[in-house]
Order: sequence, then C-alpha cells, then structure tokens
Amino acid sequence: GVGPFAVPLTSPAAGHFDPSSVDIVCHANDLNPVSHEYLCRNAKLNRCYSDKLLTYNLDGREFIRRMSDERVDVDHFIMNLPASAPEFLDAFRGYDFLHRDRTPRVHVHCFGEKARDAADAARVESH
Repeated sequence: GVGPFAVPLTSPAAGHFDPSSVDIVCHANDLNPVSHEYLCRNAKLNRCYSDKLLTYNLDGREFIRRMSDERVDVDHFIMNLPASAPEFLDAFRGYDFLHRDRTPRVHVHCFGEKARDAADAARVESH
C-alpha cells in the first residue's frame, strides 16, 4: 500500500518531521480496502497528524480527478503500483493545476525488463 510513503511524511515519530517548519499535507489513496484500513491503523499507531494525512479509498483515476476538481495544491504524486501505475498517467490530461508556473512531479514506480544476456546488461548499465 501507500502507507510506507504517507506515514513517515506525516508522523511526529519520524525524525525529519517538524510541523512548525514543514507544511506537509499528504493525500494518500489506496483502492484496496484492506490496505486502506491498515493505512488508517498505522497512521493512528504512528500518531500522524489528522490534518496532515488525509486518506482515500478510491480508484486511481477518480483520486487524480478529485485532486484536480478540489484544486489541491500538489507538489508530488507518488504512484507506487509497479504493475499498473503507467496506465493511470492519462488521468492527468486536463488536470487543473493550481500553479500554472509549476506542475507536480509524478513519480511512477514500475517494473523494468530483466536483461537477457551480458551484452544487454552492459548496454543498460552504460546509460
């Protein structure tokens, strides 16, 4: 789930988090209801600030549209579902960015193709 990204960003137990100097609000979405439930449980266990961690149980496209419709000021989208994250990129078409001078970074986690032989591995490593 998304918890390993969202919980450390919003928990006072995380050594890097100082709510007086960092204004982080994390909108965390997980379609899987069990993963969403564990996200909520871990947020409580780690004393995440309820105004800093907002959780959703939505389809990825619906979540992206909602962030746009609600004009949420987004700096980063972390899409950590390696098997299908690239399939959701089309949902950003027509996104109503709050700050037109900067767009959020979209981090897409995906699987890479395994090198087939030593020549392929050398080619991949040289780039």
